Amino acid sequence: MRDPREVDRMEQRTGLRAGAGTMVIDPPLPADPQGFVRRAVAVREFGDSLEVRALALEGGGERILVLAADVTGLDQYFADAIRVAVSTVTGFPRDAIFLNSSHSHGALWPRVDGKLHGEFGELTPGERAYMDRIPYDYATAALRAVQALRPARVSGGTGHVDGLAVNRRERHSSGAVILGWNREGFVDEDVPVLRFDGVDGQPIATLVGFGCHPVVLGGEVPLTGTDFIGPLRRQVELLRGGTCIFLQGAAGNVLPLEAFHDAVGPELALGERLGLEAAHAVADRDPYDSEIERREYGSVTPIALYRRVRTERQSPQTLGYRSRTLELPLLEPPSMADLEHELHERTQTYARLETEGA
Repeated sequence: MRDPREVDRMEQRTGLRAGAGTMVIDPPLPADPQGFVRRAVAVREFGDSLEVRALALEGGGERILVLAADVTGLDQYFADAIRVAVSTVTGFPRDAIFLNSSHSHGALWPRVDGKLHGEFGELTPGERAYMDRIPYDYATAALRAVQALRPARVSGGTGHVDGLAVNRRERHSSGAVILGWNREGFVDEDVPVLRFDGVDGQPIATLVGFGCHPVVLGGEVPLTGTDFIGPLRRQVELLRGGTCIFLQGAAGNVLPLEAFHDAVGPELALGERLGLEAAHAVADRDPYDSEIERREYGSVTPIALYRRVRTERQSPQTLGYRSRTLELPLLEPPSMADLEHELHERTQTYARLETEGA
């Protein structure tokens, strides 16, 4: 433990406060997780817990909330509703509330238009209740993080993993593009990490980023769950302590090299490997400014001892954020003639497959 007098002095000098909080968001069962179009049967058992994890930050007159949740995604309606609920209970400004979805295919997708697929054609009463509650579950996690705010310091590092994920835009021999492995396609294999430690030296939170669809497990696994993300978080917390918060990166064209297993187990290896890399990336990144101090040590043989000592004046760590709305143009729609041609081809294909008993 740090000398309490040193902790008091550090609290007076630090420019940053941080706190973390969590909330379990397992849906009522049975439920239709989203993500796997081929999943035709609702799940009736839980895997590992789905959660909202929050990091609250204050510094330099700014207040920021980072909220990462195990949902497939959020549409604009629910993103807005969550920000309103979170802002109401915490007082943090709405545009300073950052939302990230793990894109778990073993979770629900809060969206106005309902579900994309599943055993039940429409949202069940339980699923509707889940959707109604989800903004307040986010708010609960955020409030817990705000209530845990305490003086802190931050540092970061970037890890790297080879061969865990692949670009999935494979060119088939027929000329079509399928989901597979494009060996020439780009994949970001970096693992960016931020660590937040209290002034007492105890970890508060670790933010870990990586861009990859969480589909080590396929749609045949009849459970809710986080796929590799839960194992990643548990590994980081085992090694670092505190709360691990995973931020899903740009995963649109990225799959695990080994994907769509039909039984649980393989997701552990990927998650734990990423967790090891995340912890390694910041293991030596002490968030405090220090210097090497030389000390004389009396003995029969003269010895000089060297110790890292925190400097009296720490560099300021303050916050800032910017918000920007991006307009993403759509592709030009196909012509009516093109649509009619495709419809004709697909109708013929369907009739052939039906005749073959497919």
